[in-house]
Amino acid sequence: MRRLLGIAACFLALAPGLDAQTIQGLAVVRGSNDPIASGVIVLFDDQGNEAARTSLARGRFSVTAPAAGRYRLRLDAIGYRTTFTPLFDLGQGGTLGVTLQVRPQTPFALDTVDVAGE
Repeated sequence: MRRLLGIAACFLALAPGLDAQTIQGLAVVRGSNDPIASGVIVLFDDQGNEAARTSLARGRFSVTAPAAGRYRLRLDAIGYRTTFTPLFDLGQGGTLGVTLQVRPQTPFALDTVDVAGE
């Protein structure tokens, strides 16, 4: 189940108090804590609908939920495994701080492609 996917690939560190609507965070490589240079953060509601998205800037991001509720984050970055957080609750106002620890994608070889044209 997707709920368990985030357990091995990321850890969600919640700042004190869950009365937040804006999520500010840092995406880092698991083990080294080096920031992920670029990627996309997507915020989903508890029904799986996209609520907001933003880009990473040297590992940092900020995304605002449209309303209080239950949400999860997904991080997509080239060279890293797609990472989901568990669901978490957001209230009105304030800021929630998160740190996403992401695992690098295992390298793999692609088949050779031959192209011919006129």
